[in-house]
Order: sequence, then structure tokens, then C-alpha cells
Amino acid sequence: MARNIVRHVAGAAASWLTFCVEGVLAYVGLLVFALMTDADAGGPLAGPFLVLVAAALGGVLTAAVLFPSLLIAEKVGRLRWLVAVGIAATVLGLLFVGLSTVTSMTTKETMIGWSVATASSILPLTAWFGIATIGSWFRRQHH
Repeated sequence: MARNIVRHVAGAAASWLTFCVEGVLAYVGLLVFALMTDADAGGPLAGPFLVLVAAALGGVLTAAVLFPSLLIAEKVGRLRWLVAVGIAATVLGLLFVGLSTVTSMTTKETMIGWSVATASSILPLTAWFGIATIGSWFRRQHH
């Protein structure tokens, strides 16, 4: 039981760190775009703020979406990663539909938001799944 908790905590940490790295890469991409187009590069706090937002949203998505997705997928047995991605995409879709009804988002904005959230969740989900799978494999090899 404790080993299961350890491998999932390590996976959650890897997932959250992946969200943070995605925030850094998004900022670098935006900075390069701004420099190439002679646009405003933002203030000195633009990068740290974007990483902070990515870290906060990553923490929420890790706890509220990815964790339940992986726990359900572990019970399925076969094609666990694909099932986890499907569950996470469905949950994110439902969250964006709920958000759109509360905030008057258009259908196009809802679909773009859902697509971006789902695409940015695949790497963190893969990181968590990889760490949890390696931990499970390692445990089986040493018992």
C-alpha cells in the first residue's frame, strides 16, 4: 500500500513539474515570437507569472483530472494509458462545457480551450503514468 502511494506521489510530482516546464516553453515560444515580429515582449514579470499560472493550473489539473483518470485506468488492465487519456479528455470536456455555460463562452472558444487543455495534459499524464508503471515494474522485479 505504501509503495503504491509513493509511486503515485512521485508520478504526481513528475506530472506537476511537466506542467511547469510547459509554462517555461510557452513563455520562450511567446518571447521568440514577440522578438521576431517586433511586438512587445512583456514586462520583466511576464515569464515568472506565466510559469506561476502554469504551476497553479497544473496542480489543479493533476489533482482533479489526472489522478482520478489514472486510478480508474489502473483498474482496466489493458491499454491503461489510452484509457487514462480518454478519461482525462472527457473530464476536461465536461469542465469546459460547465465553464462555458457559466461564463458565456462561445462554442468555438470552448472547443479551443478544451483542445489546448487536453493537449497540454498529455505529457504530464504520460510522465505520471511512466513513473507509476516503472515503480510497479520495479516492485514486481524485486519480490
